[in-house]
This record gives sequence, C-alpha cells and structure tokens, in this order.
Amino acid sequence: LSDDQLDECDLTLRELTQIRESMIRSLVAIYHSRIDYPGYAPPKADETAPSDGFGKLGLKYKDPADIPISKGGEIEDEAIDRSQEPKKAGAK
Repeated sequence: LSDDQLDECDLTLRELTQIRESMIRSLVAIYHSRIDYPGYAPPKADETAPSDGFGKLGLKYKDPADIPISKGGEIEDEAIDRSQEPKKAGAK
C-alpha cells in the first residue's frame, strides 16, 4: 500500500485483510512444529550425514565432471556404489 503498488487494483482493505489472514493460516499449517513423540529420540546431525555428504549418497566420484552420464542424460549405474545399500528383507 505504501509503495502505491495497488493503486489500480479493485481490492478493498477488507479483502486484503482476508488474503493476509488466509496466507498466515496456510503458512502456520505448513510450518508448524512437530509434536514430541514419547520414546522417540531423533538422530543427531553428525550421525545422519557424513561431513562432506559424499559417502551417504553412495557416489564414487567427488568431482561432478567425472560422473558418467548416458546419452539420455541420466547417471550411469556404474556411478553409484551399491555395496553400502542395506540388505532387503528375505535376501541372503
């Protein structure tokens, strides 16, 4: 309002207030805090990701230019280290 950006707009102050309140309700719903679940201890940040974030993804290449890309633009299967993947249930 103070920048005269809505001078040629047909919105009233009441409608702007309704828009503002609706946006606030939406943002509060999206960014609400999590409730505390009994007995749940979230993992610490240092346990969830390595310092460089490289090993957690299972990638073998540190420099993105070295990663083999197919003609279709996808990362080749050989670029991903599958030796660190967890075993599937029922697999020997």
